[in-house]
Amino acid sequence: MLLFDIKPYAPIHYSIGIYLLGSDFMSDYAVIQTGGRQYRVEPGDVLDVEKISVEAGEQVELNDILLINENDEILLGSPNIQGASVLAVVKSQHRGPKIIIFKYKNKTHYRRKNGHRQDYTRLEIQEIRSGITTKKRATRTSASAEKTPSKRTRTSASAEKTPTKRKRVSKSDSNDEQISEEINESEV
Repeated sequence: MLLFDIKPYAPIHYSIGIYLLGSDFMSDYAVIQTGGRQYRVEPGDVLDVEKISVEAGEQVELNDILLINENDEILLGSPNIQGASVLAVVKSQHRGPKIIIFKYKNKTHYRRKNGHRQDYTRLEIQEIRSGITTKKRATRTSASAEKTPSKRTRTSASAEKTPTKRKRVSKSDSNDEQISEEINESEV
């Protein structure tokens, strides 16, 4: 009699391999949007999307990129990443299976039969381009340190930037002032 149930698990070398590889095991991927749907794609993936009017064998550039995971850095668009694209090759244009639409109402002899086949484009993902170039930071030199404004210029610059407050005058206030001025003039 066994005290423990022995269940088959993944081979030890497989789990150790994933542990040792770490983040290198996960490849770069992107989330794209085409035909009103979102797809998670990697280079080498083959997927069916709603029909794109391009001949088989041609290359397509998809520009609606929502997210890119590149070298464990996630780039998130709002809503799209500017300058990013996914290159894909059109493998074929084909149609999906036939779907039967049957409408029926009881006791009224209402029956409608209709069919539909969706057009699809099969794409093979070639490359994911993030479109972001690394920018070099400008180093601060002694010349730029000399150009730093003094405290006096900082306060005057900030005083120039703040707008002056306007006093809000209502119609009743202006009428009262006019009346008081007329009374003062008449007394003199």
